[in-house]
Amino acid sequence: MFRTTSASLLFFVAIASAQSAAPTITSITSTNDAGSYILGAEINITLNFSELVTLTDAQLEIILETGETDRSIYVGAFATAALSASATYTVRRGDNTTALSINSIIMGATGSSPSIQNTAGNAMINFVPQANLESNRTILIDGVVPAIPTDLSANAGNGTITLSWSPNTDTDFARYVIYGGEATAPTTTIQIVTTISEVSSTITSLSNDVIYYYRIKAEDALGNSSNYSKEVSATPFSTPIAGVIRDGVSETEDKDWWNDRSSVSFNWDAFQDNGTVSYQVAVGTSLTDLDNTVNWRAVSDTEITLQNLNLIEGFTYYLSARGTDITAKSAIATSNGITIDLTAPSPGTIKDGSTSQGIDRTFFNSATEFSANWTNFTDVTSSGVASGIASYTYSLATSPGKTNIVEPTEVNAQDSFTIDGLNLEEESTYYFSLFATDFAGNSSSTATSNGVTIDLTAPQTGKVIDITAYHFIIGDWSDRDWINFNTSLFTHWYGFSDALSGIATYEVAVLDPENIPINEWKTPMTDSTEFIRNLEMEDAKTYTIAIKTTDAAGNEIIEESDGITVDLTPPSYKSQSPDRILLSDTGNVDIIFSEDVTSVNISASAELTDTVYYKWKLKENILSITTLPPFASLDLVTFTLSDVTDSRQLVTDLIEVQFGTRMLGDYDDNLLIDIGDIGAFASAWPDVDFAPITGEPPYFVLNPDGVTDLRDALAFARMWRWSNESSETTSIQLIQQGPKPVMEISTDHILISLPKGTRSGEIEIQSQGHPVHLLNEEASEKGIFLSRESPDGKQIINFALFAMETINEVKELSFSLEESSLMEFGLSYSFYGTSGQIISSGTTSLFKTPVPASFALQQNFPNPFNPVTTISYDVPDRSQVEIVVLDLLGKHVTTHVNEEVAAGFHSTIWNGRDESGRQLGSGTFLVRMKSSSFTAVRKMLLLK
Repeated sequence: MFRTTSASLLFFVAIASAQSAAPTITSITSTNDAGSYILGAEINITLNFSELVTLTDAQLEIILETGETDRSIYVGAFATAALSASATYTVRRGDNTTALSINSIIMGATGSSPSIQNTAGNAMINFVPQANLESNRTILIDGVVPAIPTDLSANAGNGTITLSWSPNTDTDFARYVIYGGEATAPTTTIQIVTTISEVSSTITSLSNDVIYYYRIKAEDALGNSSNYSKEVSATPFSTPIAGVIRDGVSETEDKDWWNDRSSVSFNWDAFQDNGTVSYQVAVGTSLTDLDNTVNWRAVSDTEITLQNLNLIEGFTYYLSARGTDITAKSAIATSNGITIDLTAPSPGTIKDGSTSQGIDRTFFNSATEFSANWTNFTDVTSSGVASGIASYTYSLATSPGKTNIVEPTEVNAQDSFTIDGLNLEEESTYYFSLFATDFAGNSSSTATSNGVTIDLTAPQTGKVIDITAYHFIIGDWSDRDWINFNTSLFTHWYGFSDALSGIATYEVAVLDPENIPINEWKTPMTDSTEFIRNLEMEDAKTYTIAIKTTDAAGNEIIEESDGITVDLTPPSYKSQSPDRILLSDTGNVDIIFSEDVTSVNISASAELTDTVYYKWKLKENILSITTLPPFASLDLVTFTLSDVTDSRQLVTDLIEVQFGTRMLGDYDDNLLIDIGDIGAFASAWPDVDFAPITGEPPYFVLNPDGVTDLRDALAFARMWRWSNESSETTSIQLIQQGPKPVMEISTDHILISLPKGTRSGEIEIQSQGHPVHLLNEEASEKGIFLSRESPDGKQIINFALFAMETINEVKELSFSLEESSLMEFGLSYSFYGTSGQIISSGTTSLFKTPVPASFALQQNFPNPFNPVTTISYDVPDRSQVEIVVLDLLGKHVTTHVNEEVAAGFHSTIWNGRDESGRQLGSGTFLVRMKSSSFTAVRKMLLLK
C-alpha cells in the first residue's frame, strides 16, 4: 500500500503571497487513547486551526489511510467561528494499519459560495496539516475478524452432549467460544476453548430428554469475533417411550375378538428412544400377571404371531411388548385384551321385496333395485361370552344357492338392505342370500329368501265413467258431461287388468281443472263403483274422476274420466252486436248469452215506433234478430227476453237488451251528417225512399211511399241542417292537391268552376262578415246543394250531384255578393269523384278588386331572396296562363302556373327548389309569364 508522509501531502490551493494572512491547519489530533482498535470501534479525528475560522457552503473531506482501502469522513459547515472541528471514524471489516494517519484533506462545495476563512475574511488556501495524527499518538486498527468455525455436530449420551467442529487457520487466533441453552439461537457462553487445534468439547450434568441447542464463534487476540457457526441440537438419553400396541395383524385396527385357539397375533409401534431398543413379548390372562400364558421371549421385529397355543373360549388374553434401550432402561406396552370366540352365529330368516321388517313380497317393480329384510341371526357361545354380529354378506341369484347376479358383498350389521345398479328382467324370479359374521370372524351358514318375481308393467287401463247417484239408481250408467249441483259425484269404472301380478288396490279422487285432487285419495267400497260425498266444486269448472290402479308389484296407473262440468248459474246476457237498426231496410242484430240457450220468449217495443216488426232464430248462445222497417230515426228499441233456458234447465226470468236505430241520412253511421253522407245520398239516388216523414229532426218517423222525389231530398237536407246547425267549424289550411278550380269574383257574385269529374264537394268561405249566398237550387233533379252559416260567421257549402250526366251539366257554383268596395275572401275547398277520391283540394284567397287593364309580370319580392320569394302577375280577363322558372341557360326548373286564370291580381310563391324538390344553390334565375297574347321575363337572384 502506498503510504504518504506529512511532507508529501497534496496542495490544492498554493498562493505563496497570501500564506502569511490565511488560516492553516496546525495539527490533527484524537481524543482516543493510543492503542489497538477492532471492528466497530469509533475513533475521534479533530482538525486544529491556527485561528478562529468558519466553514460556509462546503464540507471538509478527511481521507484516512486504513489499509488496503482508504476511508473518508466529513466535517460539515459551521457558522460559529471555531479553533477546531471534529468527525468520527468507525472501524470497518478489513481495515488494518499499525498507525492511523490522514492522507489528505479536501474542501467540497455544498452551496453557491463555498469557503473556510478567518474573522478577517481571509480564506484558507493550504489544507496540509503542520502535524499529522501519527505525531500526536499511535493508533493501531485491526478490522479483520476470524473465519466462522465449520462442521459443528452434536452427539448425545446419558446426561451428556459432545460437540465437534473443524479447526480454524487464523494466525492471530485466541479462542473458541461455545454458546448453549434450551432455547434456539443461544447467546449464553458455556465453555471457552483456547487452543486452535482443540476441536471438541463435552458438556456434562445435563438433563435427559431435554433438547439442547449449541453454536460457536472464533475470536482473535484483539477480541474480533467471527459470526456464529451453524446451530446444532441434541437430547440426552432417557427411558424408552412405549409405542401403541394392537391385537391382531392390522397396523391400523385393534382386535377385541379372536377365533383361533392355537395362535395369536399382535403388533406395536416402535418405542421412542435416543438409541437402539430391543424387544420381548409375553401373553397373560390378567394385567397383574402378564406372562402366565406365554413367558417373556425376545423378538426381532415389532409384530409377532405366537404358535402352538391352547387358548380357551371366553377367556380374555393380554398381549405385552417390552422395549429396553442401551442403558438398560425399559418400558412395557400391554394391549386392551383380546377375547376368544370360536362359535359361529346362527342363521335367521330372510324376506325379500321390501326393507320394512316382516314384509315379504312375491312381486317387485324395479329392474335396477332389489330390497330384503331379515331377522333372528344370533351369536351365542357355550361360555356365554360372544363377540356379536359384526357384518352380513349378501348375494343375489336367479336360483337358490347361486350368486350369478350379485357376487357376495359385505355390509355393516343391519336388518335390511337395498341393492341398486341392477339390470333385472321382467317375469324372472330372484333370490336373496345372506350369512352373518361375528366380530371374531366366525361366519354363519347361508340363509336364502323364497324369491321375488319382477313385474315392471303397470296395469292395463280401463274406462272411467262420470255419472250421478240418481242415474246410477235408475240404471242409466251413461257418461254425463254436466251436473247442476256441486257436493257429490258418482263414478263407475271397468276394463282394468294386470296379467302378471294382478291388481291389488283401487283408489279414487276428484281432480280440479289443474289436475289437483280436491279430496283425499280413497279406497272404494267396491272394485267398480264409488259415491263421492262432501265435495266443494266451483261453478263453471270441469272436474275429472281419477282411478289409481296398483298391482301387487307396486306399479300404478291413473286413468281419468272425460270430465264433468259444474253448472250452477242460469244463462245471462254477455254482449250484443254494435250495429244500429236500419231505418228503411231489413237489418240484423245479435244478442250473445253467457252459454248455449235452448229456448227463449221474445217481445219488442220502441220509444217512437208504435209497432216493432222482427224475426228471430236461436243457435247455441246467439240470438239473431232480423228487424223489418220502418223505424224512426234515432229511436231506442228494447227486446225483452223471458224464460231464457240453458241446456241444463237453468232459467233466467227476464233480460232486457236495447238497440238504437240509425240516424236518417247518416250513411256511415258516425252520428254526423257530413260530406261523406251527402256523397252517399247522391250515389244512392234515385233508390232513396223514406219520405214522407213526420215529427221533428232528428226523430223523424219514416212513412215511405215508394216514390223518390224532392221530398226525400228535402228530408235529407233537414237532417243535414240539424246535424250541422250547432257544430263548430275550424278553419283548415288544406294542402293543394289536383288542379286548382277556376274562381271568378265580380261586383255582385262569385263563380267557382267545378274541376272535371266532380261528384261532390265541400267549401268553406270566410267572408269577414259580408253576406255570401249560394244561388244553386237547394234540391233538384240535378243534385242537392246545402249551405249554412256557422256560429263563427263562416259559410259552409256541401253539395252532391245525383247522376253521371249531371256531372257534365253542373259546371259551377254561384254565390251572390253585396255591393261593396275592396273585399278579401278566404276559401278552402275539397272536390270528390264518383268513388270518393279527392279530385282537388286546397286553400286560397279571393279579392274583390278592380280588374287590371292589361297583362303584367311584376318583379318578384324580395329580390335577392332566401329562402322564398313572391311572384305577382296581372290578368285582365279569364285566360290560359303559364308561369315557369328557368335557369340562365333557359333550362326548365319548375312550373308554378299552367291553367285557366280568372281576371284579377294574382301571385305565386317559389321556395328555391326544382321540380323534384331539391334545394338549389345560389344563382340568377328567370321567371317567365306566357298567355295567348302576352310574354314577359324577369330576373331573380337566389342567395344562400
